[in-house]
Amino acid sequence: VYFRQVAAEALTGTRNPHVVEKLAAVVQDKTEDVDLRGFAQQALAAVVLDKKDEDYLLRKLAAEALVGTDNADALSALVAVVRDKAEYAPWRAHAAKSLIGTHNADARKALAAVWKDKKEVDYLRKIAAEALGQTGNADAIKLLAAVWLDKTEGTYVRWAAAEALGGTDNADALPALFAVMQDKKEDVYFRQVAAEALTGTRNPHVVEKLAAVVQDKTEDVDLRGFAQQALAAVVLDKKDEDYLLRKLAAEALVGTDNADA
Repeated sequence: VYFRQVAAEALTGTRNPHVVEKLAAVVQDKTEDVDLRGFAQQALAAVVLDKKDEDYLLRKLAAEALVGTDNADALSALVAVVRDKAEYAPWRAHAAKSLIGTHNADARKALAAVWKDKKEVDYLRKIAAEALGQTGNADAIKLLAAVWLDKTEGTYVRWAAAEALGGTDNADALPALFAVMQDKKEDVYFRQVAAEALTGTRNPHVVEKLAAVVQDKTEDVDLRGFAQQALAAVVLDKKDEDYLLRKLAAEALVGTDNADA
């Protein structure tokens, strides 16, 4: 294995598609030697940083192979690209996407900086939001909630915030979604977005809030529809072994004409 490691290290700096593919295959093969995978990730990190790759094909291939990495060199390279505003925005978004799932503090700071900056491209901010949401980090959740509740933000960015909040397992994300869904003075579109974001959440408070919306016949029809869809998902959830949530959801759907429910 020593000579395999030497070979991987020797390939660092090579900008050949076949080389990048071979290195990517080593990184993605979790049965491989740990140190060999480490050398391969270092080599791919150098590709990620290579600005001579003007069509981004090799950099993209390298970044994709590094999704979920905990290798320090690889993380450092991806973070450097995300932070570099001189880089092509879609490429920065691709690097940010490769950081989804990481709990690295530097990565989280870089993603947070992108998310807070209203001058950044919306799509890049969306990827940053998704990555932050999946960390489950309390500070990250606060950042997402702040933008979600900020009515001066654009529709796309607020939607991205809601989606990220709904996708996290951190219960601290729920109050911000509740606040908008229950606010009858809020734009109904965002109330619907909040209800949709809560789909898949298996929390008693969520089910109670959704049930309240469904049972309130003065509420917006489409909002009630989204709430019913969310409750329908609870009804089908066989992981709820004591049936309490499923029962509560089913009771709220009595008399429904919603197709999903």
